Amino acid sequence: KGHFDLEKYFSSLKGNLFISEINLYNQNNDIQIENFRLQTDQTLQENSWPGIWLGNTDLYFDNLVEYSKEGLIKLLIKKMDAKSVIEPDGEFLIIKGDCSFESLKIEETAISPLSYSIELSRILPETIYLFNQLVSSDLSNNNLLLLQKGGELVYSFLKPRPKLSIPAFELQTQEGLIKSKLMLEIGGEDASNLLMPQSIINSIEGLLEVELPKKLIKNSFYEKEDTEQLPNNTVTFNHELKQLLDKHCNQSLEVSNKTCQLIFTLKGSELKLNGDLINSKKINSNLTN
Repeated sequence: KGHFDLEKYFSSLKGNLFISEINLYNQNNDIQIENFRLQTDQTLQENSWPGIWLGNTDLYFDNLVEYSKEGLIKLLIKKMDAKSVIEPDGEFLIIKGDCSFESLKIEETAISPLSYSIELSRILPETIYLFNQLVSSDLSNNNLLLLQKGGELVYSFLKPRPKLSIPAFELQTQEGLIKSKLMLEIGGEDASNLLMPQSIINSIEGLLEVELPKKLIKNSFYEKEDTEQLPNNTVTFNHELKQLLDKHCNQSLEVSNKTCQLIFTLKGSELKLNGDLINSKKINSNLTN
Protein backbone atom coordinates (compact mmCIF):
# COMPACT_ATOMS: atom_id res chain seq x y z
CA LYS A 1 0.00 0.00 0.00
CA GLY A 2 1.04 3.58 -0.54
CA HIS A 3 0.33 6.77 -2.43
CA PHE A 4 2.66 8.33 -4.98
CA ASP A 5 2.40 12.14 -5.12
CA LEU A 6 3.04 12.78 -8.80
CA GLU A 7 2.96 16.55 -8.37
CA LYS A 8 5.98 16.43 -6.06
CA TYR A 9 8.22 15.30 -8.90
CA PHE A 10 6.63 16.57 -12.13
CA SER A 11 5.09 19.82 -13.35
CA SER A 12 4.12 18.50 -16.78
CA LEU A 13 3.47 15.18 -18.47
CA LYS A 14 3.77 14.65 -22.20
CA GLY A 15 4.29 11.37 -23.97
CA ASN A 16 3.04 8.37 -25.92
CA LEU A 17 2.67 4.79 -24.75
CA PHE A 18 2.05 1.78 -26.99
CA ILE A 19 1.57 -1.82 -25.81
CA SER A 20 0.80 -4.49 -28.39
CA GLU A 21 -0.89 -6.84 -25.92
CA ILE A 22 -2.05 -6.63 -22.31
CA ASN A 23 -3.27 -9.65 -20.36
CA LEU A 24 -5.00 -9.29 -17.00
CA TYR A 25 -6.01 -12.23 -14.83
CA ASN A 26 -8.12 -12.59 -11.70
CA GLN A 27 -10.25 -15.23 -10.02
CA ASN A 28 -13.39 -14.60 -12.07
CA ASN A 29 -12.26 -13.64 -15.56
CA ASP A 30 -9.41 -12.87 -17.94
CA ILE A 31 -9.04 -9.66 -19.97
CA GLN A 32 -7.01 -9.25 -23.13
CA ILE A 33 -6.32 -5.88 -24.79
CA GLU A 34 -4.69 -5.54 -28.21
CA ASN A 35 -2.76 -2.53 -29.57
CA PHE A 36 -3.25 -0.23 -26.60
CA ARG A 37 -2.19 3.40 -27.15
CA LEU A 38 -2.12 6.24 -24.63
CA GLN A 39 -1.15 9.83 -25.39
CA THR A 40 -1.12 12.62 -22.81
CA ASP A 41 -0.16 16.28 -22.64
CA GLN A 42 -0.88 17.78 -19.21
CA THR A 43 0.46 20.62 -17.07
CA LEU A 44 0.22 21.02 -13.31
CA GLN A 45 -1.23 24.39 -12.27
CA GLU A 46 0.37 24.33 -8.83
CA ASN A 47 0.48 28.09 -8.21
CA SER A 48 -3.15 28.92 -8.96
CA TRP A 49 -4.89 25.55 -8.52
CA PRO A 50 -2.90 23.09 -6.38
CA GLY A 51 -3.09 19.50 -7.54
CA ILE A 52 -5.02 20.30 -10.76
CA TRP A 53 -3.68 18.88 -14.02
CA LEU A 54 -4.86 20.70 -17.15
CA GLY A 55 -4.54 19.26 -20.63
CA ASN A 56 -5.70 16.33 -22.71
CA THR A 57 -5.44 12.56 -22.76
CA ASP A 58 -6.23 10.20 -25.64
CA LEU A 59 -6.76 6.46 -25.28
CA TYR A 60 -7.24 3.89 -28.05
CA PHE A 61 -7.21 0.12 -28.47
CA ASP A 62 -8.13 -2.30 -31.25
CA ASN A 63 -9.81 -4.99 -29.17
CA LEU A 64 -10.73 -5.65 -25.57
CA VAL A 65 -12.03 -9.11 -24.73
CA GLU A 66 -13.18 -10.33 -21.32
CA TYR A 67 -13.36 -14.11 -20.91
CA SER A 68 -15.09 -16.06 -18.18
CA LYS A 69 -13.24 -18.91 -16.49
CA GLU A 70 -15.14 -21.26 -18.82
CA GLY A 71 -13.66 -19.47 -21.84
CA LEU A 72 -16.89 -17.70 -22.85
CA ILE A 73 -16.78 -14.11 -24.08
CA LYS A 74 -18.47 -11.82 -21.55
CA LEU A 75 -17.44 -8.52 -23.13
CA LEU A 76 -16.05 -7.59 -26.54
CA ILE A 77 -15.13 -4.02 -27.56
CA LYS A 78 -13.66 -3.27 -30.98
CA LYS A 79 -11.74 -0.12 -31.85
CA MET A 80 -12.41 2.18 -28.93
CA ASP A 81 -11.18 5.76 -29.18
CA ALA A 82 -11.61 8.04 -26.14
CA LYS A 83 -10.41 11.62 -25.66
CA SER A 84 -10.64 13.87 -22.62
CA VAL A 85 -9.57 17.41 -21.79
CA ILE A 86 -9.63 19.56 -18.64
CA GLU A 87 -9.33 23.29 -19.21
CA PRO A 88 -10.05 26.55 -17.34
CA ASP A 89 -13.31 28.40 -17.85
CA GLY A 90 -13.05 31.62 -15.84
CA GLU A 91 -13.09 30.69 -12.16
CA PHE A 92 -14.29 27.19 -13.01
CA LEU A 93 -13.00 24.10 -14.75
CA ILE A 94 -14.63 22.40 -17.70
CA ILE A 95 -14.21 18.70 -18.46
CA LYS A 96 -14.87 17.44 -22.00
CA GLY A 97 -14.77 14.00 -23.49
CA ASP A 98 -15.47 12.08 -26.69
CA CYS A 99 -15.76 8.33 -27.09
CA SER A 100 -16.54 5.95 -29.94
CA PHE A 101 -16.74 2.19 -30.46
CA GLU A 102 -16.79 0.31 -33.73
CA SER A 103 -18.80 -2.39 -31.96
CA LEU A 104 -19.66 -3.46 -28.45
CA LYS A 105 -20.96 -6.85 -27.30
CA ILE A 106 -22.00 -7.68 -23.75
CA GLU A 107 -22.66 -11.42 -23.55
CA GLU A 108 -25.46 -11.93 -26.12
CA THR A 109 -26.29 -8.25 -26.60
CA ALA A 110 -24.53 -6.65 -29.59
CA ILE A 111 -24.33 -2.89 -30.15
CA SER A 112 -23.17 -1.49 -33.48
CA PRO A 113 -21.17 1.74 -33.94
CA LEU A 114 -21.61 4.04 -30.97
CA SER A 115 -20.27 7.55 -30.46
CA TYR A 116 -20.93 10.32 -27.99
CA SER A 117 -19.48 13.51 -26.56
CA ILE A 118 -19.88 14.76 -23.00
CA GLU A 119 -19.18 18.00 -21.18
CA LEU A 120 -19.23 18.83 -17.46
CA SER A 121 -19.01 22.54 -16.66
CA ARG A 122 -19.15 24.88 -13.64
CA ILE A 123 -16.74 22.71 -11.68
CA LEU A 124 -14.77 24.44 -8.94
CA PRO A 125 -11.04 23.57 -8.76
CA GLU A 126 -11.50 22.80 -5.07
CA THR A 127 -13.97 20.06 -6.04
CA ILE A 128 -11.26 18.24 -8.01
CA TYR A 129 -8.84 18.81 -5.12
CA LEU A 130 -11.31 17.42 -2.56
CA PHE A 131 -12.02 14.42 -4.78
CA ASN A 132 -8.32 13.64 -5.15
CA GLN A 133 -7.85 13.98 -1.38
CA LEU A 134 -10.76 11.65 -0.67
CA VAL A 135 -9.53 9.01 -3.13
CA SER A 136 -5.96 9.10 -1.85
CA SER A 137 -6.93 8.93 1.84
CA ASP A 138 -7.46 5.68 3.71
CA LEU A 139 -10.72 6.32 5.56
CA SER A 140 -12.04 2.76 5.56
CA ASN A 141 -11.85 2.59 9.36
CA ASN A 142 -13.22 6.07 10.02
CA ASN A 143 -16.82 6.27 8.81
CA LEU A 144 -17.45 9.62 10.52
CA LEU A 145 -14.54 11.31 8.77
CA LEU A 146 -15.49 9.63 5.49
CA LEU A 147 -19.01 11.04 5.81
CA GLN A 148 -17.63 14.49 6.62
CA LYS A 149 -15.24 14.54 3.66
CA GLY A 150 -17.94 13.16 1.38
CA GLY A 151 -20.33 15.89 2.47
CA GLU A 152 -17.72 18.57 1.78
CA LEU A 153 -17.15 17.13 -1.69
CA VAL A 154 -20.87 17.04 -2.51
CA TYR A 155 -21.35 20.62 -1.23
CA SER A 156 -18.42 21.88 -3.31
CA PHE A 157 -19.75 20.06 -6.38
CA LEU A 158 -23.39 21.20 -6.11
CA LYS A 159 -22.94 24.79 -4.90
CA PRO A 160 -22.06 26.34 -8.31
CA ARG A 161 -24.91 24.36 -9.97
CA PRO A 162 -22.88 22.13 -12.32
CA LYS A 163 -24.13 21.42 -15.82
CA LEU A 164 -23.86 18.11 -17.63
CA SER A 165 -24.25 18.12 -21.40
CA ILE A 166 -24.21 15.35 -23.97
CA PRO A 167 -24.44 17.40 -27.17
CA ALA A 168 -24.17 14.40 -29.45
CA PHE A 169 -25.03 10.72 -29.02
CA GLU A 170 -25.41 8.35 -31.96
CA LEU A 171 -26.09 4.63 -31.98
CA GLN A 172 -26.49 2.62 -35.17
CA THR A 173 -29.01 -0.22 -34.85
CA GLN A 174 -30.47 -2.69 -37.32
CA GLU A 175 -33.62 -0.58 -37.40
CA GLY A 176 -31.76 2.68 -38.08
CA LEU A 177 -29.81 5.48 -36.42
CA ILE A 178 -30.72 6.67 -32.93
CA LYS A 179 -29.72 10.24 -32.05
CA SER A 180 -30.06 12.10 -28.77
CA LYS A 181 -28.96 15.15 -26.79
CA LEU A 182 -29.00 15.72 -23.04
CA MET A 183 -28.67 18.74 -20.74
CA LEU A 184 -28.87 18.43 -16.95
CA GLU A 185 -28.36 20.98 -14.16
CA ILE A 186 -28.46 20.27 -10.45
CA GLY A 187 -27.77 22.04 -7.17
CA GLY A 188 -27.17 25.70 -6.38
CA GLU A 189 -26.65 27.84 -3.28
CA ASP A 190 -29.82 26.51 -1.63
CA ALA A 191 -29.60 22.96 -2.96
CA SER A 192 -26.19 21.63 -1.98
CA ASN A 193 -26.74 20.19 1.51
CA LEU A 194 -26.98 16.40 1.80
CA LEU A 195 -29.15 16.86 4.89
CA MET A 196 -31.81 18.45 2.64
CA PRO A 197 -32.15 15.88 -0.18
CA GLN A 198 -35.56 17.13 -1.33
CA SER A 199 -34.12 20.55 -2.18
CA ILE A 200 -31.47 18.84 -4.29
CA ILE A 201 -34.10 16.75 -6.11
CA ASN A 202 -36.28 19.81 -6.74
CA SER A 203 -33.29 21.71 -8.16
CA ILE A 204 -32.86 19.29 -11.07
CA GLU A 205 -33.63 20.70 -14.50
CA GLY A 206 -33.10 18.58 -17.57
CA LEU A 207 -33.77 18.32 -21.28
CA LEU A 208 -33.51 15.13 -23.33
CA GLU A 209 -34.07 15.11 -27.10
CA VAL A 210 -34.39 11.75 -28.83
CA GLU A 211 -34.74 10.93 -32.52
CA LEU A 212 -35.86 7.36 -33.23
CA PRO A 213 -36.13 5.61 -36.62
CA LYS A 214 -39.58 4.54 -37.78
CA LYS A 215 -38.75 0.83 -37.90
CA LEU A 216 -37.56 0.82 -34.29
CA ILE A 217 -40.76 2.55 -33.17
CA LYS A 218 -42.96 0.03 -34.99
CA ASN A 219 -41.06 -2.86 -33.40
CA SER A 220 -40.93 -1.41 -29.90
CA PHE A 221 -43.73 1.03 -29.18
CA TYR A 222 -47.08 1.85 -30.59
CA GLU A 223 -47.94 -1.21 -32.73
CA LYS A 224 -47.49 -3.68 -29.86
CA GLU A 225 -50.53 -4.72 -27.89
CA ASP A 226 -50.75 -3.39 -24.37
CA THR A 227 -50.49 -6.50 -22.18
CA GLU A 228 -50.08 -4.70 -18.85
CA GLN A 229 -52.77 -5.86 -16.46
CA LEU A 230 -53.97 -3.00 -14.27
CA PRO A 231 -56.35 -2.93 -11.30
CA ASN A 232 -59.51 -0.88 -11.73
CA ASN A 233 -59.00 2.91 -11.67
CA THR A 234 -55.19 2.53 -11.65
CA VAL A 235 -52.65 3.85 -14.13
CA THR A 236 -48.98 3.05 -13.53
CA PHE A 237 -46.13 5.30 -14.58
CA ASN A 238 -45.07 2.82 -17.29
CA HIS A 239 -48.59 2.56 -18.65
CA GLU A 240 -48.98 6.33 -18.70
CA LEU A 241 -45.63 6.82 -20.39
CA LYS A 242 -46.55 4.27 -23.06
CA GLN A 243 -49.78 6.14 -23.78
CA LEU A 244 -47.86 9.37 -24.37
CA LEU A 245 -45.22 7.59 -26.46
CA ASP A 246 -47.98 6.10 -28.64
CA LYS A 247 -49.54 9.52 -29.08
CA HIS A 248 -46.42 11.49 -29.92
CA CYS A 249 -44.79 8.81 -32.06
CA ASN A 250 -47.90 8.66 -34.20
CA GLN A 251 -48.06 12.45 -34.47
CA SER A 252 -44.37 12.71 -35.34
CA LEU A 253 -44.53 10.00 -37.99
CA GLU A 254 -47.49 11.74 -39.61
CA VAL A 255 -45.17 14.70 -40.21
CA SER A 256 -41.88 13.06 -41.24
CA ASN A 257 -42.80 9.39 -41.90
CA LYS A 258 -39.13 8.55 -41.15
CA THR A 259 -38.27 9.43 -37.58
CA CYS A 260 -39.96 10.21 -34.29
CA GLN A 261 -38.93 13.30 -32.34
CA LEU A 262 -39.34 13.08 -28.55
CA ILE A 263 -38.45 15.84 -26.08
CA PHE A 264 -38.44 15.11 -22.35
CA THR A 265 -38.17 18.02 -19.90
CA LEU A 266 -37.75 17.91 -16.12
CA LYS A 267 -38.19 20.95 -13.90
CA GLY A 268 -39.35 21.24 -10.30
CA SER A 269 -40.05 17.48 -10.16
CA GLU A 270 -42.40 17.81 -13.17
CA LEU A 271 -41.59 15.49 -16.06
CA LYS A 272 -43.06 16.31 -19.47
CA LEU A 273 -43.01 14.61 -22.86
CA ASN A 274 -43.37 16.97 -25.81
CA GLY A 275 -45.08 19.44 -23.47
CA ASP A 276 -47.51 16.92 -21.94
CA LEU A 277 -47.19 16.45 -18.20
CA ILE A 278 -46.59 12.84 -17.20
CA ASN A 279 -49.13 12.69 -14.41
CA SER A 280 -50.77 9.36 -13.57
CA LYS A 281 -53.55 10.99 -11.54
CA LYS A 282 -54.55 13.21 -14.46
CA ILE A 283 -54.74 10.34 -16.94
CA ASN A 284 -56.52 8.16 -14.39
CA SER A 285 -59.18 10.85 -14.00
CA ASN A 286 -59.68 11.05 -17.77
CA LEU A 287 -60.07 7.28 -18.03
CA THR A 288 -62.64 6.98 -15.25
CA ASN A 289 -64.87 9.85 -16.39
